[in-house]
Parts: sequence; C-alpha cells; structure tokens
Amino acid sequence: MNRYLLDNRRPEAGERFAALAEMFDAWTFRHLDDLGLGEGWRCWEVGAGGVSVPRGLAERVGTSGRVPATDIDVSRAERAAGRALGSRRHDVTRDPQPAEAFDLVHARLVLMHLKDRAAAMRVMIDALRPGGWLVIEDGDPALQPLACPDERGPNEALANRLRTPDPNADGRAEWTSHTVARRPGCCVGQT
Repeated sequence: MNRYLLDNRRPEAGERFAALAEMFDAWTFRHLDDLGLGEGWRCWEVGAGGVSVPRGLAERVGTSGRVPATDIDVSRAERAAGRALGSRRHDVTRDPQPAEAFDLVHARLVLMHLKDRAAAMRVMIDALRPGGWLVIEDGDPALQPLACPDERGPNEALANRLRTPDPNADGRAEWTSHTVARRPGCCVGQT
C-alpha cells in the first residue's frame, strides 16, 4: 500500500512534477554542474518521483555513468529508465543504501516528507565514496509562516506542525555538522 500523501500514480502528479521541474531544474542543475558533474559519475537520485532530475543526471553522466533513481513509488521513474538510468523502489529511512558508492547523492524536496530525517541522512552519507558529494535541496519549514494562521481545530494544528515537525528539535541539528556549504534551500557536503 502506498502511504505517500502525494501519490505519483494520480493523474495530477504529472502536472505537479512538470511544475516542480519548471521551478527548480535550472537551479538544481546549476548546483550540480558547479560540482563538476559529468561523464562517468555514479549518481544516486533519492526520492526521484518525477523524471526531470534523473534524466538530466543520466544525460550528464553518459553511457559510462550510472544513475539509480529511487523512491517509494517509482511508477513514473520506471518509464524513463534507460542505459545509465535505472529505477527501483526504496525507502531511504528503512532500506539499506545501494551496494555501490556514489560520486553524488542528490535529494530534492524529500526530507520535508520524512519523519526520521536523521536516518535518511545517515543512509545517504554512507552511500558516498570518499570525496563524493551530498546535495540536499529541501524546503525549510523555519522560513515559512504557519500554514494555517487561523488555527481552529485538529486539521489546522496538523498543518501548522509542518513549520516545526518536532517541538523539541528542528530536525536539522543531527546532520548540519556534515554540511560544508549551505546555499538558500540547498545544502552541499563532501566526504
């Protein structure tokens, strides 16, 4: 059973992925290209959902590179699979990392959906080869106002928990020590 709120199999998911690609792809690939992403790189795309980032990675790594695209629902990514691009179902908070070591591990708008962000970060960090790059592009709930400023009941209270998922910690303290550079909405770290 797919317990993901934004089900990739729903008809409107294509529109959502197209909008996300239009808003973020140029920015995403500017970050990745600045790292030297190119021919032969091994890149793990975590939370692939849509296909624009995995396809862009596969174009850059060429036939000698590899891009496994993982998500809890790979229904869209499976259709895009090709020579360098593969897909498989994977829950980054529960499943072990892929067996190979990666030059790049990338996740865009993934951590914000996870309860155990620290576990996901450990899996992604452990999948890097020495000198590999971890690039996280995510929403920062601390920068957004309350989702429902006129909180009236449990539904609004639940929506407002997006701002601070854990009242005792902001969820970032456990992984910011691995960050070597932080750009707005993006953390870049190297092993």
